[in-house]
Amino acid sequence: MDNMDNVSNNNDQSPYPSVCEAAMLSVLAAVAVYYYGIRAAAVAVVCVLTCMAADALCLVLRRKHLRLNDLSALSGGLAIAVMLPASIPYTAAAAACLFAVCIAKHPFGGHGHELLSCAAAGYIFCEQSFPQWVLMYPRPFGELSVQNIVSSGLYPSFSKTALTSGMGSYSDFELLIGSFAGPMGCTCALLVTVCALVLISQGGISGAAFFSEMAVIIGCAYLRGGTAEIKITLAGGMTVFAAAFLTAHTELVPRKRAGRYLYGVLAGLITSAVCLISALENPAVYAAVLTAPVSGLIDGMALTRSRKLRAKRIFGGVKDNG
Repeated sequence: MDNMDNVSNNNDQSPYPSVCEAAMLSVLAAVAVYYYGIRAAAVAVVCVLTCMAADALCLVLRRKHLRLNDLSALSGGLAIAVMLPASIPYTAAAAACLFAVCIAKHPFGGHGHELLSCAAAGYIFCEQSFPQWVLMYPRPFGELSVQNIVSSGLYPSFSKTALTSGMGSYSDFELLIGSFAGPMGCTCALLVTVCALVLISQGGISGAAFFSEMAVIIGCAYLRGGTAEIKITLAGGMTVFAAAFLTAHTELVPRKRAGRYLYGVLAGLITSAVCLISALENPAVYAAVLTAPVSGLIDGMALTRSRKLRAKRIFGGVKDNG
């Protein structure tokens, strides 16, 4: 499922995210433009330019070299953009990107040294700071103004309405392609899954972490409400997107394959727990942030066990002849 049983992350990997990751996020952004028009394109451009400018400024202030082949700012900007509603004020989108780069990324050493998903941190900051803008959405194919603030034609997300009234009149096909109010690039669960599979094949995300997390989330959803709850969970809440792009990124997961399975299971349990004990619409995004610090602990436990086994092999057979 992963390319190697013992794979490095963080500083042992290439310091640059793959072109494939940026390409898959660009595909999701393109779908957002198809659903919401030029307004979605404007939001994506604002996010990307803000991330790139903030990243360059932080590198200059830290006296680090600017590298044109470092696509982390591009990928981060696209990831934040597709998680936001197409109606988000440009200023709020820019604030999310500034938080992601200047607070969640560079204070910890910049790309390759992140403790958690910077895009997830930026989104959560924006949601908690501007809930009236982040948690209200336009419907696909509606008319959207390109002005900074859109104040009409906004609705609660599918995730929010499903908590009180179920799936409503949406067909399975509409749920599959994301034809409902929600984050502009994350509602099409089918396309997000395809992008995740492409990234797994290219080593951009961990298949072990992604599939184990999704298995736990689906299992817990079934226990809560059967197949109807599974449909709601997979279609809404950015569940598939968060599991793939925010939690299972190879720079954040543990090094050992067994650790990655454990990491995914833990992420799935946290997602399900947050869903049960809170009214948050996007629990998988919060779970991505809560789970990320555990990766280092899992690696530490694996290293300690490896050292004990090595010592046992070296000294276990030595007998005291005294």
